[in-house]
Amino acid sequence: MKYNFKKIFSRKLYRQGGACIPFFIATPYCGAFARAKGGFFYNCKEDNYGYFFSEEEKKLAIKIIEKQEKDKQYIEKLFFQWKKIADQQLNFCLNFKKKKIENLNLDEIISIHREIDRRYFKFWYHAALIELYDPWGDDLLEEQIDKYYGKNLPPEVINVMTISLKKSFLKKEYLDLFELVKKKIKGKITRKDIERHRDKYYWINNGWNDVFELDFSYFSKRIDKIIKNIKIEKEKYRKIKNERQDTLEKRRKFIFQYKFSKNLKNIFYFFEFLNFWRDFRKTYACKIQDTLFKIIKEYSRRTGVKIDYLKALTAQEIDLIKNKRNIKNLKKRWECCFMLYHRSWKYSWFIGRKAEKIIDLLEKSFLKRTVQIEGMIGNKGLVKGFVKIIKSVSDFKKMKKGNILVTMTTRTEFLPVMKKAKAIIADEGGITCHAAIVSRELSVPCIVGTQISTQVLKDGDLVEVDANKGIIRKIK
Repeated sequence: MKYNFKKIFSRKLYRQGGACIPFFIATPYCGAFARAKGGFFYNCKEDNYGYFFSEEEKKLAIKIIEKQEKDKQYIEKLFFQWKKIADQQLNFCLNFKKKKIENLNLDEIISIHREIDRRYFKFWYHAALIELYDPWGDDLLEEQIDKYYGKNLPPEVINVMTISLKKSFLKKEYLDLFELVKKKIKGKITRKDIERHRDKYYWINNGWNDVFELDFSYFSKRIDKIIKNIKIEKEKYRKIKNERQDTLEKRRKFIFQYKFSKNLKNIFYFFEFLNFWRDFRKTYACKIQDTLFKIIKEYSRRTGVKIDYLKALTAQEIDLIKNKRNIKNLKKRWECCFMLYHRSWKYSWFIGRKAEKIIDLLEKSFLKRTVQIEGMIGNKGLVKGFVKIIKSVSDFKKMKKGNILVTMTTRTEFLPVMKKAKAIIADEGGITCHAAIVSRELSVPCIVGTQISTQVLKDGDLVEVDANKGIIRKIK
């Protein structure tokens, strides 16, 4: 089948991505594309870029907000509808993980993998509505504020009114770990205490490109590290412990000061719930990826095919590993592949030179639309500094204190490099995204939603980050 890629790429697009492998990310993309009526993504090894038709996303985002205006429990109903599916998926994965995979034949493993994949599509079809608000959330929130309040609100007020009151899974883990620190200081800690913590949180460092099943030693060393810096860590513990109460006090102050209506408070709650859901969703995804990685390791062991080459496959194409003649194409696919989504379980793959030509056409079309690097203000400020492109945890070693952090999107595991940053620039996100929220906590300038910063900028570029206007200027 021939495709008019010039026509496809001429539509208004929203891009997201990061360090991801198709083995993990293809089905989540398909679930999201099914929800948003189309899209495509490409991978060059672990570098991933996904593209959505942003006007379709906007229509659906508006529709959901309109339903929330009529029914203040609508977002919660959507969440619990998803959670039922997510719980079933996670239980299926955890039960499979308990089995001795070496006792299963290859066809049995493939069958189980495809069942996980089928469930994962439903998981992401329902959960991907969160991403609808990455390109449009700020505009839609501003429209609602104008509708129910009639004036602009300071970013700090919006942040306080929409930030989740529930602690992120990383903060919960830290608080639990600190309780073990207290026990060790008193000489009352046991090996079982650390093992229980490990069993609860072994998955927290998993990402879209790799899996790290954290062991006893990892958590034991972290306990010792906290004890060595106990004064600083006590303050961090206190801050995390009290942040919900601090946020509630600020909210009460702003509600009294601005006299927000019930309708506007409902909209704030809607965005607050989306922020909570995004973090909660990741706890499931990290555990499911742990199971998927167990499967890919077994495929590699059985066939002798390098895991890197298998990373570019999905459950639907996994039969390719049965034929040794396909290994050359698997290598090409790992080096470069492009996937165009049509409808549920229907998509086309392009690999090697074909994929490279399509990607080149796409990037030329996408980049030429932008004259300068612009984005939304996550946190105000004006600074100059040298760029470091950070796409994954493996890039963290490049980041030095005072550098400008440039990334596709920040996640909870990015906090160590965010603390070193003089400013933060992200391709994705809006004023309620992770990068914007953390930048305000750290008091560093931040611009999000640039779409192109990781491609236009390079390591070592000297830039001016004008987060008062949402503009990045390259000096040299």
